[in-house]
Amino acid sequence: MKKIILKDIIKAIAQELKYLLPKVKIYDEGIEQGYKEPCFFIDYTKENIKKMIGNRYNNETKFRAIYFQDFKEEDARYKVYKVRDTLNEGFDYIDYKGLHFRIKNKEIEIQGKDLHFSFEIQFFTKKATEEIPKLSNIEKITEKEKNDA
Repeated sequence: MKKIILKDIIKAIAQELKYLLPKVKIYDEGIEQGYKEPCFFIDYTKENIKKMIGNRYNNETKFRAIYFQDFKEEDARYKVYKVRDTLNEGFDYIDYKGLHFRIKNKEIEIQGKDLHFSFEIQFFTKKATEEIPKLSNIEKITEKEKNDA
């Protein structure tokens, strides 16, 4: 299994949003001032990790993409509905650098002028384990220690 890091997941989300809505600027890192509308901000919100058999883990990571629309545009209010439809119908799977993520539990809400799109990404990880010395290896180590002494 490839090692999955949060930065790669966020980059994958940004790439998919850009593919679905190419004219919208995507911010995948915090920006305090100077953003240009229309745009998305991607926000990591929560993670639930469940241990499975052996050293495998089921990760369900929650994100929120907030869409800020440009109200200077004509029919701005209706454009937010188009963005909603695009996300609801087209944002189901993400492929990024050989990683594949499934989108689950989508929630879309309009708060004031902004569209909040919350979702989960599910993936599995496997923790590397140290090799436990077998009895034959312990005997070899003990012999080596005797010879070194």
